Formats: sequence, C-alpha cells, structure tokens
Amino acid sequence: MSTAASYCPATLQEIGRYYEDNLHVPSTIIICFFGAIFNLLNLLVFTRKHMISPPNLIFSHLALVDFLDLLARFLSAGLKCTYYHDPETQLTYWWAVFRIWYNALIATAHLMSVFLTVMLTLWRYIAVVHPLKERRWCSMKITRNAVIAGYIMCIILLGIPTYLAREIVTKNVNQTTIYKLTHDKSPIMYRTSSIVYGVLGRLLPSVVLTWLTYRLIVILIARKTHQEQLTHSTSVKSQVKAAKMKQKINTSTSILFTVVALFFIAEFPKGILSLLRAIYNEKASGNHKECFTSLLSIFQSITNFNIAITFVVYYTLSNQFRVTFKSMFGCKTVSHQTQTLVASEVSKETDTGTNNHAVQ
Repeated sequence: MSTAASYCPATLQEIGRYYEDNLHVPSTIIICFFGAIFNLLNLLVFTRKHMISPPNLIFSHLALVDFLDLLARFLSAGLKCTYYHDPETQLTYWWAVFRIWYNALIATAHLMSVFLTVMLTLWRYIAVVHPLKERRWCSMKITRNAVIAGYIMCIILLGIPTYLAREIVTKNVNQTTIYKLTHDKSPIMYRTSSIVYGVLGRLLPSVVLTWLTYRLIVILIARKTHQEQLTHSTSVKSQVKAAKMKQKINTSTSILFTVVALFFIAEFPKGILSLLRAIYNEKASGNHKECFTSLLSIFQSITNFNIAITFVVYYTLSNQFRVTFKSMFGCKTVSHQTQTLVASEVSKETDTGTNNHAVQ
C-alpha cells in the first residue's frame, strides 16, 4: 500500500480524472457564483438588528466564511478557465502567489465553517436538552467569544501550516521562466496541515454531528410521542395544535437525516483521502493527480453545492428569515406588526427547520 493505486481502484481514477478534466471547472464556476451571492444574502439578513441572537450570530459568521470560500473558488476556477489552462507552462509569479494565499484561505474558511456548524448544532442540543441553562451557557457574550476563539484556532491549526508548507520555485520551459508551486519548503507543515484538514476538518466533525443529530432526533421523536398522548385528553383546538407540531417535527427529522447524510457523503471520503495522502506522502507519487486531486474534486463539488443551497433552505424552512428577506428585497408592504412579531420571537424561537438544517 505504498502507492495510491493500492487503495484507489483504476475505475475510480478514470471517473475522477474525467470529472476533474472536463466538468470540475465549469461546475465550480456556476455553483460558486450563485452560492457566493446566496451566502451574501444570508449575511445581510442575519445581521439585521431585529435578527440579532446567539444562533443568528453563528449563522452570520457561517455565511461570511462560506461566502469567502466560494468566492475564492470562483476566482480560482475562472482564472484557470480563462488564462491558465496548462499550469505547467502558464504558471506566472502572481498566479503562484495567488495559489498560496488561495490554499490557505479555503483551508481556514472550511475549517471555520465546520467549527461553526458543530457549534451551532451543540447550541441547539443545549437548548433542547437543557432549556433552563441555555441563556447562561449560550449567551451572546459566550457565543461571540467562542466565534473569535474559533477564528484564531483555525488560523493557527490550519491557515499558517498550509501557508508555510508551500513555496515558489522557478523553472525554465522553452527558454521561458515559469514559477512552480511545491510543498518542499516544509514537509512537516504539509503533512501536519493534511492531517488537521482530514481529521479536524472532516472525520471528527462527521462523527460529532452524526451523534448530536441522532440525539436531537431521539428527543424530538420522544416529544412527538408525548404530544400524541396529550391529544387524547385535550380539546379539539389543542389537538389541531398538536397535529401541526407533529408535522413540524416530522419535517425537521427528515431534514436532519438528509443534511447529515449529505455532509457525511461529502466530507467523510475527503477526510479519508486527506489522511491517506498525509500517511503515504502521496505528493511524491505519480498517482497523486488521479487518486487525490481528481476524486477530491468530485466531493468538493458536492460540498460547494451543499453550501450554495443554504439560502434556499433558510428561506423555505424559516419564517423569520423569510419575513426579514421579503421586507428587505421583496414585499415592501410587510407590516410593522409582522416585523415586531418576528423580532420578539428571534430570541426564543430559532426555527426547528433553520437550526436543524444548519448542520450543513
């Protein structure tokens, strides 16, 4: 198992190579363009004054790092498509500099996005399991400090090692000087960043999110059962209310299963590949392109798509998000009473749908 071919079958290499060579760049441009716009809209909505709350603070930073991630990927794919079709002969100095900062930025942004996702799910878990302690454990001050600590941690653990692992070297091709990006500057930093990216950025969050989501689903189902029992001894009005609650819980349960499945499909295989790349030092192998770069491009497209559709999910499932967005960009006739109602519910509601789908 000293080469990529040992654990990467030829069929997967062919599929990955075809996708990476023919579909990855155009799909990245389309997905990231619309995804960046959608996440910018998310950021604008969640930073409205009447939307301020600990969960929405996390949502706003999640939209920010996802916007930066998708914007960087869009610029990289666009430059590659228009100017740098063949990196071996068209790699200029400024393109190499861009690639160094690009790799550090997307690695840091992705890790921060995962951190915020886990944090948001944990906040939701506390709100469900320990509702009386939520205001003390998940206050605005604690949430803000945790977000700041997350940025610092992600930069130190992944951003700096990713930046220091790469260097620019010159190379002569047909009497023309080009610049090549290598990982030889600090092999230790390179392997460290790969392990951190694979374990902390993908494998461990997949396990934690799966467990937290499972616990939330169990609790929601238990509450649904309890609600059904109450309907036998309550009025017709209470039964209608319980039926609506049951429908809401069923919807949120389906969303949780779907979101966790998508996250697991997109991130877990990428974490395994990143870990194997670090263990077997695949940067020196001729199979690195086929096994890692090409296969990772498929899973990255899935991740980009998951990030890009967050606006659609927010708008569909969250009433407070929908009302706020309409008041900003759509229906100017949204009443002051409606906005006041939304503002009063922000601190105590964080929609079941909105909080649950944030596992993305």
